[in-house]
Order: sequence, then structure tokens, then C-alpha cells
Amino acid sequence: MKTIWWRHICNKDEHLHVATIELKRMHTPAMHRHDFYECFLILEGNGKQSTPSGDTDLQRHSLYFVRPEHEHAINGQRNLVFLNLAFERLTFEAALALAGFAPKNWQPHAPIHSEILDENQVKEFLNLVATVANQRDQSNAAWLLLSISRVLSQKQASTPILPSMPDWMVDGFSKVADRDVITEGLPLLNQLMGRSREHVARSFQNNLGMTPTEWLNKERIQRACLLLATTRLSVLEIALDCGFESTSYFHKCFRELKQTTPRQYRKDLMSIQK
Repeated sequence: MKTIWWRHICNKDEHLHVATIELKRMHTPAMHRHDFYECFLILEGNGKQSTPSGDTDLQRHSLYFVRPEHEHAINGQRNLVFLNLAFERLTFEAALALAGFAPKNWQPHAPIHSEILDENQVKEFLNLVATVANQRDQSNAAWLLLSISRVLSQKQASTPILPSMPDWMVDGFSKVADRDVITEGLPLLNQLMGRSREHVARSFQNNLGMTPTEWLNKERIQRACLLLATTRLSVLEIALDCGFESTSYFHKCFRELKQTTPRQYRKDLMSIQK
């Protein structure tokens, strides 16, 4: 049984290792264990995880929690891409109690556990990792671990429900979550809100400080950021998927909200492979 040692993959002053791994019908190391803790998030593609108890399919946007004593191997079947985080053992164990993860996550004497993240959690997870990808000291490793715990503890609504919102608006947002308003646009948004276009516009401005169009563009750019981070779709394909009929307007909205271009945003995220 092969063991991967922390000292072989990191410098002595590093307490965190970050890598984006792409497998095209290739294998990571054969069945192995290691002397550190890790987790990995499936971004796209298909693959299987092998353990002594058998093979299981890897699910997109699932986060897997691996302890040092776990034995596993990952096999890519169709362009599998995953983000791998490894934590130096002593640093991890010092921060684990404070992090307060759910009992099944990194539980001793239990199989590898996984948890499916929603889109908001995936986006925040990737942003957190990008923040510390090149700052791998002990404090940043502990900070990332605590931050991941916070992400996992909550399902975040993209639009906060405020006490000042009228009931019809709260009800409308509950319907929006189940319909593809991002691609169908303002007509569907107004329909789900159940009020006139003018009434909806006034209420958005009073409660959210933005127009329905500004809110819709913000939601579209959030989806675009997720697709840029977790797929290999072209910028044009992402713009169309997010409901933008014009790529120039997509770039304009993206730059206004993110102060960068879609291509640069993807490039900056992918730098965590290093």
C-alpha cells in the first residue's frame, strides 16, 4: 500500500496544498493512504472512487472528506476535473474542534463521507480557496478550514429575505428559486411576483436598492462566475446560458460587477492549480 507523505508534496513551512486536477481516462496514484487530511470537490466530468469496500461514482459538486487512514484511488472516465485540498495533520487537528464540522465529515473509523453542495456553496467554496491558494501558511490553512465549515453549515439564498419585504415579494422569491428566471428574464420575474411591472420595480428599489434589471444581471453574473469556475464552456456559451443575448453586454455587466473580464476571472481561479 503506497503512502503519500506531506514532506514529499509540500515545503516544511506549508500547511495547505491546493491543486486542480484534470483526468482524461487517467489515474491518480493507485490505491493509497497519506499522513495528512484532504478533501476534494468534483467540478465536472465522470469518474469513480475506489476504496477497499468497492467502487462508487463521483458526483458533480460533491465534496469528499478523506482522513489519513482512508485508502482510496480516483479514476477519471470522462474528463474528470476536481479541486483537491490537503491539510498538514497537526494544523488540521488543532483547528478541527473549533471548525465544528458535522459528525460525518472526517469522522474517525468511518468510510469516506461526501456532501453535495448547492451552487451558492460551490461558488463561495471556490472563492475561499482562491483567496489563500498562494498563502499556504498555518494561519491561512486554519482560516480556510474554519471558513469551509461555515459554508457547509448553511444553504445560502442568493437574495436575502428582509423584514421590510412585503409578503407577496417573499412569496415571489420562493417561486423564483424553482424557475429559470435567469434565462427567461423580466417577463417571468414580474409574472412570479404577481404585481405590475411598475409595482415590482418600486418594491425592488425600496427593498434591495436596485432595479429588477440590475438584480437580474447580478444573478446572471453569479451563475456565469460559477460556470467559469467549474466548466470548460466558452465565454460565448456561458453568456448565452446565462440569458445574455449580446456578448458585449455580458462583458459590460461582468466588468461592472467583478472589475475584471470573464476570461481573466477564469484565469485567476485556475491559478490555484500551481
